[in-house]
Amino acid sequence: MSGMDWLKHIGITVLVSFMVVILVLPLFRPKAAPPALPSVCPVTPELRTAAKEYREKMEKIDREVQGMYKAGTMPLTEVYQADLERDLAYLEELALDAPSGRAGMVSRAVVSAFYNGRIVLLQREAFSIGGEPENAQLVKVYYLARVELARLMPEVKDNTAFSAARAAWEKQPTLENLKKMFEAEVRQ
Repeated sequence: MSGMDWLKHIGITVLVSFMVVILVLPLFRPKAAPPALPSVCPVTPELRTAAKEYREKMEKIDREVQGMYKAGTMPLTEVYQADLERDLAYLEELALDAPSGRAGMVSRAVVSAFYNGRIVLLQREAFSIGGEPENAQLVKVYYLARVELARLMPEVKDNTAFSAARAAWEKQPTLENLKKMFEAEVRQ
């Protein structure tokens, strides 16, 4: 071997060894601890005020939409959408006083699936009498809400108080019944 070939051989050997070290070294590092779950956000007066303002604004919009529907200038689907937003805002405010880490996610999923189901049903009825075809976005939102509800229901499967409160809310979707459903979920 000539002097230049010898240097090439050494260079290639060093390069390959270096690449092996770089590729193998991560395998010997200790596994990192999984990231910590986010801590529960402290309820500050500002947060409470913002949640209250949000709820009040959604209630105001809901009342306006209800009035427009009664006057014949707003479709029922918009009423259900406003009801959905009002109820979610109400749950957001209720969650501030829930026990640590309990945000009422099942109640939110119930509300979302319920109202989105009503909206899709109205759209299907309109299509069956000659209206526009189903809106893919509305159908997507509805089915994703159902998937989320199915994913979360095991958390309350043995909670008979939640089941009863849910049935009462679905029969009569008032804020009072919504609060009972939320409380039954978070206080299990």
